[in-house]
Amino acid sequence: MTLTDQIQRERKTIQGYEHAIKEAREKLWEANFVRRNDERRRGESDEHWRKRRKRNREAYENRDEAVEHLVRKLKAHERMIDKLKDLKEEVKEEHREDGKFDRGSTSIVVFDGKSCVEDLAYWLNLIRGQGRWSGYLVSGYRTPAYSTQLCYGICGHPTCPGLCAGATSNHAKLSYPGPAGDVTDFIRCENALIDVGSGYRNYLPRDLVHMSKSGY
Repeated sequence: MTLTDQIQRERKTIQGYEHAIKEAREKLWEANFVRRNDERRRGESDEHWRKRRKRNREAYENRDEAVEHLVRKLKAHERMIDKLKDLKEEVKEEHREDGKFDRGSTSIVVFDGKSCVEDLAYWLNLIRGQGRWSGYLVSGYRTPAYSTQLCYGICGHPTCPGLCAGATSNHAKLSYPGPAGDVTDFIRCENALIDVGSGYRNYLPRDLVHMSKSGY
């Protein structure tokens, strides 16, 4: 991947977070946000339902923090553009022009122009094809070194408890408790992922765009 390609991807990521920030502000300020999004989904376990309801309430009560968390992510990617010259290409990507992905695969592919673990790409592609999700992937797979650099951009440290996991981020994992991805149209995305039995979920009240196998 050339430096120009990396910069273009960073710009698309920034645009994605801008979209997610606008979406979060619109969704979280609705007075009936919790009631509308606490309904149990088909096939959802009791444990997942309880955790998701708890997350929704915390997100609504702390909506300023949830939006600020997205803003910090956006700013970190803006800083990353300035540091791209110092980064080395670490991931060999496999392009899939036909849009077909394998369930359970831990390969790194390209989905919506972003590096993504193939299993996550499979499920996102599935729910999009069913017309149940109209968003797109903002950030998918990140190497541990790349994730660490983002943390420096967010909080000035290699890892920040509650804000940025750095090298231990589920974005940097190929299997459970990852892989992970950030998405737009995040409410519909999670609901659809639950309904199709993907196992991807979100338990983070300040990071609603995040989807992973463990929910963290």
